[in-house]
Amino acid sequence: MLFGYDKENIPDPVIQKIDKYINNDKFTPAAISQVSKACTSICLWVRAMHKYYFVNKSVAPKREAQRIALEELAVNQRTLANAKAKLKEVEEKLATLQAKYDDSVRKKAELEIKVKECEEKVVRAGKV
Repeated sequence: MLFGYDKENIPDPVIQKIDKYINNDKFTPAAISQVSKACTSICLWVRAMHKYYFVNKSVAPKREAQRIALEELAVNQRTLANAKAKLKEVEEKLATLQAKYDDSVRKKAELEIKVKECEEKVVRAGKV
């Protein structure tokens, strides 16, 4: 039964009941080992559960804070993932617009060359 004991949820009344034994000088592993080796192990276990109760009680708020922080982290990571996805879309649109701009600049340069050629043709045609 001790192996399956729920050490995470030790009730306060149980701790209050064993406090008188924990504070008793005769309830030490050394004192009990003189009487019974089996009871020595039980004494060690009871003392360990008593100590674990107080350690667990002091750690519980920290666990709760960690749980809340992990939930906030998950929310922030989802927000970050969404922002990265939007940024990627904007960068892709920017790349498309940049390509269109570069193409337009190239076409403009070609048209300017054609305009100059046409003007030269007009000038030569006027001379003929």
